[in-house]
Order: sequence, then structure tokens, then C-alpha cells
Amino acid sequence: MKKLTLLFASVLLLASCGKSTFTIKGAFSPELQVPDSTVIGIDIKAGDSTATYKGIVKDDIFKISFPLPEEQLVVLDLGELGATMIAVEGGKTGNGEVNIQVGLNSEGQPVISKNGTVNNDFIQMYDDYEAEIYDAFNIEDEQLRDKTLESIINKVYRTLKGEENALTDINTLAGNYGFLNYYSVLELEQIDTLCTLMNEKSLSDKYMKAVYKAVRLQKESGKGKQYKDISASTPDGKALSLSQLIGKTDYVLVDFWASWCGPCRRAMPQVKSLYDKYNGKLQILGVSLDNDEKAWKDAIKSMNLNWCHISDLQGWQAKGAQDYGVNSIPCTVLIDKEGVIVGRNLSHKDIEALLSK
Repeated sequence: MKKLTLLFASVLLLASCGKSTFTIKGAFSPELQVPDSTVIGIDIKAGDSTATYKGIVKDDIFKISFPLPEEQLVVLDLGELGATMIAVEGGKTGNGEVNIQVGLNSEGQPVISKNGTVNNDFIQMYDDYEAEIYDAFNIEDEQLRDKTLESIINKVYRTLKGEENALTDINTLAGNYGFLNYYSVLELEQIDTLCTLMNEKSLSDKYMKAVYKAVRLQKESGKGKQYKDISASTPDGKALSLSQLIGKTDYVLVDFWASWCGPCRRAMPQVKSLYDKYNGKLQILGVSLDNDEKAWKDAIKSMNLNWCHISDLQGWQAKGAQDYGVNSIPCTVLIDKEGVIVGRNLSHKDIEALLSK
């Protein structure tokens, strides 16, 4: 009996050793025409070190296997088709496996779906929310569009709180993923509530930690708070500070943007319209998150942005952006003549309502 017990234990040990890997299986739709020998890569943290694992595409499929590490979110590099974030975790049997499918949507854009483990299934659910938001933006009726977006965003918020399913809350890998993808469309109060729910493991993630820090800075520079000064160089190399503009007009609009930011450029006609209509009551300070000086200056010139501009050419590390907790652009901060912040990311309609008084 003792020998049989030892033999049974050995079988269990061998079985568990065989289930200590994580496997990513991927398939590309033929219409993507992904060349054979394309390299798919992923970086996996193990303790204090990071290892890179790769798979090679052959006949539109690839496979990557590696020792199962601590549960974590990782970015899978799909080359020219972009990247996708997945959860590395053990499955119900102790052996983790995720399946990735890459195809094209009706507009010819790459679409990535995933399934296989509990968190990856819920990550796909969060991705489906993104598709709903995208569809809502295309609704022509403004009131219906806003109502639909609000409904979807509130559903995301409830999901992150675990009210829809305990397996999707902020402290799961899927919840971490959902928070990183949707915090920018949530209200600051909602983000703050979610931050208070984060456990130590969530806060130890570098991406989650960065958002947590940004939220705290956003609260410090929110409605009713005194402005923080920003200083940098103008396009002609002169020093200019926000403090030099405060009080000279009824309001100063600080506009964080970058020449490479598509949404920023699309918003500029509305910003320009406000400036042209209320010049004298409104000053604008464009704070660029560019690294490329020429691209910054060329964008100002080509779009005829004839208000004040500064940049330290430090990109996302720009001191002004860091001080105001800016982690997505465009981002605006409206300040009154007393130096008090009236609001962040106010709609152009709300800004015009203030200026027209």
C-alpha cells in the first residue's frame, strides 16, 4: 500500500510539472496576408527579471509557450497589426492557454479577439464594451448619442466595481485591464471611487500605479482648486509662464495637446472658433506634449493657432502635464482671472456659456 501511495504521489507530481506552462495560440485571417516567418513577441516578468518569448507565423498561425509565471497582464506584440494585452494565468486545471484570433472588421481595420482562461474571457468582454462605445459615437442624434454613451460607460463602471460579476472587479486581471482601458472616459469621481477599492496587488502594477498617481494630481488640479504654474519655452525660444497670463483676461484655457495627436488636431477648429470669438475675454495657452520641435512648430503654423504656446519637448514627461496629472489628450483646464480652476475638459458649449455672460 505504501508503494502504491508513493507511486500515486509521483504520478501527481509529474502531472503537475507537465501543467506548468502557459501557451498562446494565435490565428490570422488569410485576408490579412501575414507573411510566414513573422515574429510575434511577448515579455514576461519573473521576479526581478524579464524574459522575451517569441513565436513564428507559419500558414497564418503561431504558438508561444513558456513557464507559467506569476499572474500578470502582458502585451503581445503582433508586429504591423499592433498589439493586444492578455492575462497570463493558470487555468482551472492549472494549465493556462489563451487563443488569439486576428481578423478584419467591415471597415478593413484589424480586430483582435481572445478566449481561453477566465480573465481572458472577461478581457474580451471589456473589449466588446469598446465596440459598443465606438458604435455609439456614430449615432447622429446628439441627445441619443450622449444618452447611449452614458449608459455604456455606467455599465463599465458597475462592472469594474464588481456589481455585474465579482470576477470582473478592479482587483482582478480583467478588472485591471478594464480600468486601464476605460478610466479616461469615466468621471473623476468614479475613477476616485475605483482607486479607493484597489488592493496592494493592483497598486503594485506599474500601469495601475501611474493612473492612481494621475488621479490624485487631477483632484489637486480640479474644479475650485488654485492653478499650478507652468513654465516652458515658446516656439521662438522665449520663456513663458502661465502666471504671466492669469488675470489679464477673464479666463485662460490651458490646452494640453501634441502635433501627433489626431483627436487634438480634430478639436482645433472648435478651439480656434472660441478664441476668435472671445479674444480679449479668453486667452489660450497651448502646452505641447511633443518631442519633435519641428513637428510642433509646423503644426502651429499649418493650423494657424495664433495664441500662446509653450513646450519643454519632453513628451508625456512634460512637467506641466505631470503636475496636472495629464494622461490622455486633448486635455483642457479652464482658469478664471483669480487663478481658480473652473473645470477640466469642459465641453466647448459649457465654455462658451461662461464666456458669453
